[in-house]
Amino acid sequence: MYREKYIQIKPSPPSDLDSKSLSIWGTWSTLSVKEVAREAVMKGTHLELAKLFLSKKLEVNDINKWFKNEIDAWILDLLLRKQIYRAMHIFGNMGADPFKEMLTIFLDTSYKELRQILGNHLLKHEKLDESHINNWHLLSAIENQFDILMALNKKYISVNLKCIDQESDDWRSNIGTELFFRTFDFHLKTFVNAKTAWSCLLRTNIDLLKYWINLYYNENTPQTIIIAPNLDIENLDQLSQMFQHLKIDEEMIAQVLDEKYSIDQKLKTGILNEFAKFGIFNNCDRNNLLGRIYGYRHAVSHEIQLDEIRNQLMGERDSRKYFLSRLGVRLTDSSGGSSDMSSHSSYGSMANSVGSDFLESDTLDYQTDLLEVLIRCHNSVDPPKALLFASKYYKSSLLAVLANSYEPDSVIMNWVTWLEVSCDIKQSFVNYDSVITTDAVLEMFRHILKNNYFKTLTNSFCIFLPENPVCTFMEFLNEVINFNVDANLQDLLQNFKKKITYWRSNSYISEIDHDMSYFNNKLWIQNTAISLLLMTLQFGFKCFYDQILFLRFLNEIDVSHYFLIDFPDIKTLLKIAEYMYEKQCELTIDLSVIGSKNKYFNAINSYINDLVTKELYEEALDLAQIASVPCDFIIFTQLQNQLEYTETRDEDFWKKWDQIFEKRNISADMVVENYLKFVESVKDKNEIYTILKLAFNWTNKYKLENNFDVEKELWLSFLQLDDYTGKLDQMLSNETFTSLSEYSKELVVIPECYNVLNEIEMEHFEKVIEYTLSNGDIITSLRLERIFGCNSIDLDILKLCLNLVEGTVLPYQLTPRQRLLLNRHNNIKRSTNLRRKTYITPNRISSCASVTSMSSSTLQLYLNDNIVTPSHDTLELLEMLVDNLKSGNSLASKIFKTYRISVNLHTSYKEILECKQPVNILRRALEDYFTNKLEVVSDFIDIFKLKKEEIADLLYAEISTAIAQYSVSKTNSCILWDVINMDVDFNLILQLLPDNCSVLGFKLYYGCNNEFTAGNIVRMTEFLIRCHDCFTADCNMEGISMVLKKCKLFASMLEGMQDYNLMVRLLTGIGRYTEMTYIFHALKQQEQFELLLRKGSRKDGGLKIALLEYLKKYCPDDVELYKIVALHFFLFSEIAELWEQEAVKYTRRIIALAKLEMQNLRLNSDAEPYVLLVNTEDNKKILRKIMTKYSHAAEYHLHGQKLTKAMAAAKQAQLVALQLSLYKDLSQGATAICILNLTSAQISKLVLSDFNFQQILIVIEAYNFEANWANILFEQYLVADRSDFFQSFALSFPITESLVHDISRIYLNSRTITVAISKNMHTILNNLNSLHAKYRIASELGFTDIVEELLNSQQLSYLKDTVWKSGYKNRDD
Repeated sequence: MYREKYIQIKPSPPSDLDSKSLSIWGTWSTLSVKEVAREAVMKGTHLELAKLFLSKKLEVNDINKWFKNEIDAWILDLLLRKQIYRAMHIFGNMGADPFKEMLTIFLDTSYKELRQILGNHLLKHEKLDESHINNWHLLSAIENQFDILMALNKKYISVNLKCIDQESDDWRSNIGTELFFRTFDFHLKTFVNAKTAWSCLLRTNIDLLKYWINLYYNENTPQTIIIAPNLDIENLDQLSQMFQHLKIDEEMIAQVLDEKYSIDQKLKTGILNEFAKFGIFNNCDRNNLLGRIYGYRHAVSHEIQLDEIRNQLMGERDSRKYFLSRLGVRLTDSSGGSSDMSSHSSYGSMANSVGSDFLESDTLDYQTDLLEVLIRCHNSVDPPKALLFASKYYKSSLLAVLANSYEPDSVIMNWVTWLEVSCDIKQSFVNYDSVITTDAVLEMFRHILKNNYFKTLTNSFCIFLPENPVCTFMEFLNEVINFNVDANLQDLLQNFKKKITYWRSNSYISEIDHDMSYFNNKLWIQNTAISLLLMTLQFGFKCFYDQILFLRFLNEIDVSHYFLIDFPDIKTLLKIAEYMYEKQCELTIDLSVIGSKNKYFNAINSYINDLVTKELYEEALDLAQIASVPCDFIIFTQLQNQLEYTETRDEDFWKKWDQIFEKRNISADMVVENYLKFVESVKDKNEIYTILKLAFNWTNKYKLENNFDVEKELWLSFLQLDDYTGKLDQMLSNETFTSLSEYSKELVVIPECYNVLNEIEMEHFEKVIEYTLSNGDIITSLRLERIFGCNSIDLDILKLCLNLVEGTVLPYQLTPRQRLLLNRHNNIKRSTNLRRKTYITPNRISSCASVTSMSSSTLQLYLNDNIVTPSHDTLELLEMLVDNLKSGNSLASKIFKTYRISVNLHTSYKEILECKQPVNILRRALEDYFTNKLEVVSDFIDIFKLKKEEIADLLYAEISTAIAQYSVSKTNSCILWDVINMDVDFNLILQLLPDNCSVLGFKLYYGCNNEFTAGNIVRMTEFLIRCHDCFTADCNMEGISMVLKKCKLFASMLEGMQDYNLMVRLLTGIGRYTEMTYIFHALKQQEQFELLLRKGSRKDGGLKIALLEYLKKYCPDDVELYKIVALHFFLFSEIAELWEQEAVKYTRRIIALAKLEMQNLRLNSDAEPYVLLVNTEDNKKILRKIMTKYSHAAEYHLHGQKLTKAMAAAKQAQLVALQLSLYKDLSQGATAICILNLTSAQISKLVLSDFNFQQILIVIEAYNFEANWANILFEQYLVADRSDFFQSFALSFPITESLVHDISRIYLNSRTITVAISKNMHTILNNLNSLHAKYRIASELGFTDIVEELLNSQQLSYLKDTVWKSGYKNRDD
């Protein structure tokens, strides 16, 4: 009902909302207020609009407060459900810092679980400082201590981290210390100092205080010697280290006697006695001091006596012979003295043949006679069993040793009994009715070592099995766990290896060995030694770090070297342990079972699963990598977890995970399988495409079985994208295509699909084909054609091109479908990038297609009286096919050029295509004689994409050779490649290096020998000319400057050698006449100026102009020389151009002056439609000068046979004359519009002005303006009713059908048709000569009088029946 109530309230939207906002407003009207708020903040858009909507719907005063409270409640709910990333997304959309907001909640909340969730996340991202972390640990400890928590609840309404922070440092220290010694949580260690710890322990734990005192004052004594109190604490070593660093001072010692601590007198004395041991006394009375000293001495004396007794017993116990020699001595301590060999519990009964009734007492103490027990056992039915029973019954391991003297062959049974008694084993391994299996022995070892009886187990081997190699190995282990690491340890291992090397070996160990001979089996001994080593690793050390030290030691000595069987991978295990220690993770693997590979991998995998469950993915991955176990499960679990917390995932998200898969060496099958699973749960088209693209990368790279299926799904997803901008480049193939016939074999394995694309997808498919072909990727196009069974004409053309060049189809074997490809377009446009030869006509192709059975000699074709071979026919067909392409032109060009090279070089197409060293092949080819060398070089560069350095090196070598040959020959020109005149066609060479000619230029420049000699001056000259051409082509001013400097030095040398011909060659070859004026000076001074006018120089236009400029500047009075030059060069056109330049210069000047005048008249020249020229005599003079100069230019152009230019100059002169005519009838100082230098827009307006036809025609012709005469006539004649304009036009131009038709269109579209306009339209129509056009247009315009007149004239009588039925108005133009 609550929801229905609010749904019914639909607040009206504000009037200023746009359409999109109105749509959103309408959608919100169907939602609850909570849903509106959540949707707005989740999307992060339209927040203010949502608040406006909610304020109207809820009618609350402070909508911001309501909105924040609602979102805060939602965020809290998300955090409690561990949807942290979603909550962070909401914070971000709200414009807040997610980590800052989460830290605030972390500090404010009193909810333990929420604090734990936020704390872990903030800690992971390093957003908590040290004080936050310490207070968090303290509060966590307080929450588990009811008394302290209740005290805080009385002070604070809600206990949170802010409460802890508000308390004093002393309070936190006292509480933290007390909690530390309650829980031994080392996270609280930071709160513990010496004074608070002392005060706390005085009140709560005197035993631990004494332990502290002993540790602190026994600096040089190993910690293992100092007896620790019985504490339930795992990290005793860490506690000991802490105590050693906490200083005990006099003030703390004095507190022992402080009455406020209410310490019992006996406890006080005990504490002071601990100090007295180290010579530390408090200021108390002498009597008490002497009493403590006496008590201390007594204690020390008693302790020494006990140590002596214990040592004696242990010495006795280590030798069986000693025990057998003392049978008559009364029995002493049954446990043997060592703490790890003590016994405390009883055992069950032995075999039925021996009972407890033959024993008189239930216990064997220090007063019982050993001889009496021995006699009773000796007199029993089975003395050895009786002794073993007595051993277990009385907890005396000595009796098990004595039993061995009766029955030495039962040493194993006696040994096991001895161990059960000595090590307090509750499960009996001795059963007279069965045997002791190998598994039972290992299980017993495990129990013994788990309870820290390492020394006892070692002694047992020394007593019962001293020759067994395991005994030696146990001695080694017993030393290592005490860190007695020295050279002797490796001696023990060497001894162990020596024993097992020569030990008798059994190849098989039976599961049930009645003789228990496995103790002598070499394989069992080594396996058992390995098991004992691993058990030692698991149970022999008090802390994780000690285990690492043990592993490091084993790795350093390479313990596997001392075994003859496979040994566990200690090195990897060490890496695992070190890594987990570094990450401060608890290692929960049972190290005692990792000797078995299966158990090892199961243990590792189980541990990794635990890490994954805790979301410690990085640690789990690193551990899997170290252990060389598959990490697929970890990766995909982590990804699945992220998918749950991530609502929007872009391409980078998936690429990052794909890189992780690659880095972690996830199997391709597994990656693809999971990608395809993810696709099933994803709805976003772009995301589906991204996933499938990554999946295809894997299937294609590793050639998986489902490669084609994934490829098909990928393309389908791509074709379904609404916008694939930027994605298509990623789909292009990087494979190298060589042969269609070979690649077609690969395409056969791709299953074909038909009719799977809808209309939109098909449209996308066609665009993809077009794009791939345009980018030179025929492989992708072929695969798409095969996958979807769709054809492309462009692709068919390219395939035909490939078939032709590969020789699988001959030019005269084309099928009808292939011939149609030649006639794809009616108008074949000629290719601009291919050199055309003679075409084969379609008729000839058709006639040749049916003669495939004829011999090749009869298939030679004749065109234009030239014999054309099949290769030339193929080239011509290729050109025709390329012209018919819409896309894929670059591919076709490459095919054509490759084939053209093969034809020119008389080699196969395949050899050129598969060429690996194109430059070398090209060099060798250029040494031979053949035509079209430039064409071949250009094709090589295009096909193989030769680098500019490679091209420059090739050209430098070829040019150098050509110049060298020219320098010793008597020819007039330097010829390259037999046909290229470098003076005329060197630009063709430079086109091979577009924008990189300087690379060749520098090679040629540095190829010049700086030591100019008579022998190389010709070569030097040509090199300088060619490198200048290179620099000029690139506009490389630095290179040009370098050449000109060297030319000046070279010219000076030539002048000294009086080689004026080479000076002229250098000057004309370089062509920098202005910069090289010094050569003009030298030639004139040496009276060699006429060399510049030698045969052939007339063609050098630059030289003509340079000579004119030189003569004008330096020889203005040398009329004779000027005439000689003019007559030699026929400089009519150049002089005309000079007149034109002058005219243009004056034109710009007069316009600039006109604009200044307009400013003086306060007119904005930019705002006015035209520049205004003032009617002044100065302006008229300038205009006359301009007109005269254009007239002179026209005259000289006529002399130079430049008719077009002459006409253009004459039209400009007419335009200037028209400008002068505009001053007519104007008063002095009046203005006229300037018709010089008009823009197209200005001309368009001008032709519609009141200018007469002749004036408009002059303007149009002067500017070569494309006039719209239909529009001009409509405005000037029909609208303006200027009949003289039309009459002048009719005298100059014909009245054509198209012109009248265009005018009629304007007439029909005109909104206002006056009588004059209609009349003038009649006049124009009557001037049209075409009766049919006149009839049609008159019908369209509704001019019935003209129509009837035409019909009545009988000239168009055949149209009489149609004119009024359909009319032309209803027909298409």
